[in-house]
Amino acid sequence: MHSQILIYSGSLAGISAALDLKSQGKEVLLFTHRNYLGEDLCDSLRLALPADLSLDHPLAQRLYGKAVAEKRPLRPMEIKHVLDQVLAEADIPVMLGSAPVKFLSDDAGNLSGLRVHNRSGDFDLAFDTLIDGSLQGDLLRLAGLPFSDPAAEINVIRRVIGGVSQDQVQWQAEAEVEFTNDEGTQCATLWAHHYSTTLQDGSWGAWMDLEQQARIKAYRPGQDLSADGIFAFTGETLFPETECLKTKGDVTQIPATLCSALQGKLWATGSILNVDQDTRDALIRHDHAISFGQHIASMILATAPATCPLTRPSSPPEISLDVLVMGGGTGGAPAAIAAARSGKKTLVAEYLSGLGGVGTLGLIGRYWFGNRVGFTAEIDQGAQELTTKTFRSDSWDVEAKMQWYHQQITKAGGHIWYKTMLSRAIVEGNRVKGAVLCTPRGEITINAKCVVDASGAAEVAYAAGAQTVSIGQGRLALQGTGLPGRNPGSNYTNTDYDFVDDSDAKDMGSAHVTAREKFKQAFDAGQHLDSRERRRVVGDYEITPMDIRLSRIFPDTVVRAQSNFDTHGYTVHPLFMIVPPDHDEQIAYIPLRSLLPKGLNGILVTGLGISAHRDAMPVIRMQADVQNQGYAAGMIAAMAGDQDIRSLDIQEIQSKLVDTGILNPEIKGAPDSFPLSDDEIEQGIQTSLTDPNTIDRVFTLPPEQALDKIRSAFLQATDEKAKAHFAFILGILEDASGIETLTETVKNTPWDKGWNYTGMGQFGESMSTLDAHIIALGRCKDPKTLPVLKTKAESLPEDAAFSHYRVLAEAFETINDPAGAAILQTLLEKPGITGHHLHSTTDRLATITDNSEETAFRNHALIELHLATSLYQLDPQNDVAIQIMQNYARDLRGVFAAHANRFLNT
Repeated sequence: MHSQILIYSGSLAGISAALDLKSQGKEVLLFTHRNYLGEDLCDSLRLALPADLSLDHPLAQRLYGKAVAEKRPLRPMEIKHVLDQVLAEADIPVMLGSAPVKFLSDDAGNLSGLRVHNRSGDFDLAFDTLIDGSLQGDLLRLAGLPFSDPAAEINVIRRVIGGVSQDQVQWQAEAEVEFTNDEGTQCATLWAHHYSTTLQDGSWGAWMDLEQQARIKAYRPGQDLSADGIFAFTGETLFPETECLKTKGDVTQIPATLCSALQGKLWATGSILNVDQDTRDALIRHDHAISFGQHIASMILATAPATCPLTRPSSPPEISLDVLVMGGGTGGAPAAIAAARSGKKTLVAEYLSGLGGVGTLGLIGRYWFGNRVGFTAEIDQGAQELTTKTFRSDSWDVEAKMQWYHQQITKAGGHIWYKTMLSRAIVEGNRVKGAVLCTPRGEITINAKCVVDASGAAEVAYAAGAQTVSIGQGRLALQGTGLPGRNPGSNYTNTDYDFVDDSDAKDMGSAHVTAREKFKQAFDAGQHLDSRERRRVVGDYEITPMDIRLSRIFPDTVVRAQSNFDTHGYTVHPLFMIVPPDHDEQIAYIPLRSLLPKGLNGILVTGLGISAHRDAMPVIRMQADVQNQGYAAGMIAAMAGDQDIRSLDIQEIQSKLVDTGILNPEIKGAPDSFPLSDDEIEQGIQTSLTDPNTIDRVFTLPPEQALDKIRSAFLQATDEKAKAHFAFILGILEDASGIETLTETVKNTPWDKGWNYTGMGQFGESMSTLDAHIIALGRCKDPKTLPVLKTKAESLPEDAAFSHYRVLAEAFETINDPAGAAILQTLLEKPGITGHHLHSTTDRLATITDNSEETAFRNHALIELHLATSLYQLDPQNDVAIQIMQNYARDLRGVFAAHANRFLNT
């Protein structure tokens, strides 16, 4: 990918320069490590506007005009939302969530490009000119350009909204912010704490230690919202050998010699220029930063692109430690606390700007179910002690919870790196030895004795070569996602209105832009995608729905979870086609083996990435249980060190977990409660005639043994009801012994209401009884059933539900007779069935409603894609199927694109 102008960071100066250069016909691409633009204001909550602010520039008028007219400070959401719109209108592409890796050279050794990394992988961006819009000169450091040492004493500012002061900390009231929530219009004070400290050096680790210190020092119990980071002038200057330029605040007088390097290939806009203090202050002021961006653009336009040798920076720094925790979310923060408390040198690396994941930055500050014992009970008590607010026993203050995590890791000697993502895993043989992390200042190598993969998507395991299961892999099934807006003081804003693959950077970036439009009236935008399903590792053991329904106890149990089947979508397991999951609470035991990627050592996976069938996940992903699971993983990683995790004494592990209250004493040393006895299984089969729930017992057997037992029950059945019951189960298990009975049932049962896609609050069946029998008939794989299924398809009501289309598509595909293709094509040609793909954020924005639990558009896309997939499987040359699959292969929603591409590329 080549751009004449490459711009790093969504700062005002960078965006201003981008707009001017684009208006002069330059090709411009902007990328930033954040999921939003305007980080020079939003990251540290620089919301108060100068009294003499100039609105002369159109960008300033658009950003600040309304706030000035209303005599109020800015709101982060309006900054982010306006900048999204401005760049979209100027047709400037933006890569969100992308960090620099290294500079690239051409065959002649000249600087030619930059490698950047995001959740989709590495991308090489060629450029003629690069503008580093970051305040601290991140890319210039990566290029190895000379900087002065930090000042002996630096000034740090940490901002929060609301709360009460404590411990003699001095706060300055900067503004009164106004916002609207469920209780109406509210006001709160924007507070700033200024203090002086030292910065060890210019490294990323030192900067993160500075932020860690600031978060501990500047906390106000009961605060409603805190800044993503800190604001600090470090005293470091670019080109320290040059004489300090004194322009007394006039940023338009700064010459190219002070802000450009490598013959005009690199340009700086931040606070690191060697100028006097007044000018340095002006460089980051709201209106002057825009003017400086214009000034940079004018100097670039007057400078002919040049070639120059690549300045070779030093190789990425290396750090060695005991435990690396990748991800500081629901499981990661507890894992880091456990490892650090064990006395191990621990680092937790988090992609966002706070700890706790879905329960803090995701604003789901309330438990649904979950076993609230052990470490979870400690969290709940600790968070309550850090707030002045009152909450019900199942809820918490998200700011207090983030702070408690931060305090506990710091107190135990651990380190926290925010805004840091995984670049790649370090593997020797079959052992994970650490990871290369990607920061806003480039890569850093972390050598670790043991890694806890708390990314939520098995990112480290996947990068290390572990076998994984992607979202929607196989029969396309998805749990819903959402991304909320945020108002100060909000602690519970649960959303489910989209499908987003958070391992796909383009999908994620688009989802953030869309959410900012959807919730543009909010004070700020949410950071954390509320996803319920992610990529999962294939572990030493995969937890099944039967394990959960029958409360299987494992000899290596490490967590006792509890929830109901809160599916946020639809199920695919054969058992649930016979007996749908219900609303009742289940007890689920999680074995250590499900945290261990098959074939890899030195790593544990925790959270949504563990080894479990997707239909089992809703019961074991509750926050209370993932918190205990994360703590167990961190404790085990500390125990293992560089030993084989599988060689550890499981009863010693369980003893420690009993001591923390995570496990009950009777679990220690308990034998496996499987396999079930023959009598239990036989009784379950016979009882299933009156209580279908008991059929789960036969599903614990290997497939052939299960089939033998159901066939026997079918042959011994003495009445038509029993024969129909067992014929149906056999069909679901792909046995045609009861095909005549099944055929008659499907033929004589009229279409019912069916089921349309439902995310939030979805419990129970996701297909009707007739739907399930159509699946069973299709799984008999006999072309003789086609006439019956064709008649059912032709009689499908105009407003038929998704489940009816889903089961017909699967039935025709499973029978695998080409004659089914024409029937599927006829269904696809019905009005309104096709055309629901999204190829751009503009397309996605067009689907927005004010409903935070939107389902209609998702329902339409699922119908289209299920029909087209099955048609393509039956007839790969079918023009209708090819066109639809190609459309979805380019869909912005990563789960749909991956699904379509799996078939097209086979």
